[in-house]
Amino acid sequence: MSERALLATAEFKSIRRASSLTDLEAELRELSLGAGLEVVQSLIFRQNEPSAPLLLGRGKVEKIRDIVKKERIDVVLFDDARAIVTGK
Repeated sequence: MSERALLATAEFKSIRRASSLTDLEAELRELSLGAGLEVVQSLIFRQNEPSAPLLLGRGKVEKIRDIVKKERIDVVLFDDARAIVTGK
């Protein structure tokens, strides 16, 4: 049985990216599937700048938490290398 994954892609107006959000989400999905994960849901967040210390704002983090509980997610993957997941 594969682990259930939630993908989170973030766009910050203060950070320019070479790739579009759609391309980043597709790449993250491909990597997840290649690793044997079952992608349950994918979220795209937009905000002005990263929020310390959670990267995303409190409301967005709470939304992720609620989805993790409801959908029994095992792994949350962020497209941003600066995002560190420390566990449930």
